[in-house]
Amino acid sequence: MSNRPRRSENGAALLSVLMIVAAMAVAAITALDALARTVGVSRAGQFRAEAIWAVRSAEALGASVLSEIVVQTSGRVLLNAPQFSQPQVFTTPRFNVSASMKIGGNCFNLNALSIGDDGESDAVNEEQYENYMALLRTAGLFEGEAQKLADSLADWLDGDDISRPSGAESSFYGTLDVSYRSSGQMLENLSELNAISGYSLEVQERLQGLICVYPTKNQNKLNLNTLMPEQASLLHVLFSRELSEESARGIVELRPVTGWLNTE
Repeated sequence: MSNRPRRSENGAALLSVLMIVAAMAVAAITALDALARTVGVSRAGQFRAEAIWAVRSAEALGASVLSEIVVQTSGRVLLNAPQFSQPQVFTTPRFNVSASMKIGGNCFNLNALSIGDDGESDAVNEEQYENYMALLRTAGLFEGEAQKLADSLADWLDGDDISRPSGAESSFYGTLDVSYRSSGQMLENLSELNAISGYSLEVQERLQGLICVYPTKNQNKLNLNTLMPEQASLLHVLFSRELSEESARGIVELRPVTGWLNTE
C-alpha cells in the first residue's frame, strides 16, 4: 500500500493554502484601507483646523483695518476708503488668504421686528413692522404680497401660534411634505428666510442689499456716506417718509467725494 498522497488530497491542500492567502490579502487590503482612511481623516482635520484659524485671522485683520479707518477718518467712514476697494492679503503655511471688506450696516435688520425676550412675546414691534411694509413696497412688491411677507416674518418671530391675517404659523408649516414648526425667536441668518412662507428666491433677490440679520432687536443706523444708490429707499423708510425716494437717491448720487459733513 502506497504512502503517497492522492491527487485529490493535494488539490484540497492547495485550495486551503490559496484560501488562506486570499483571506490574508483581504485582511491586508482592509488594514491598508483603514490606515489610509485614518491618515485621510487626520489630514482633513488638520486642514480644517488651519482653515478655521485662517478665517479667524481674516476676521481679526478686518477688525484691525476697520479700526484704522475709523481713526484716520475721525469716525467718518467713507465708501471710497481704499481699504474697501483693495483686498487685504496675508499668507499662512498652507493658504494665501484674500479678505475683502464691504459696508454691511446700511440695511433693515429683520430682527428689529422682535419685541420682548425670545420666545416669550406674542407681539412684534409695530413701528418696525410698518417700516418693513414700506420697504417691501419700495422694492416693487404689491400690497398683498408685501402684507403676506411681513405677516409671515412676524409670525415666525413671535412666540405664539396665532397667525396674523396673511401670515403663517406652525399649523401651516405642519401641513407641508417636510413639516416643521415656526421659530418663535430671532433669525440667526438670512438663509432662514428659505423656511418662511412667501420668501422665494425671487423675493430674496429683490430684497438683496436692503435687508440683513443682526443678533439684536435694534435697527441699524444708516451711514449717508456709504449708502449705495440702490439702497436709497432705506433713507425714505428709516430716516423720514417726508423724503421721497427720488430725493433720497439724489442725496446718494450727488454726495461729495469727501462725503456729507452731517445729516443737515
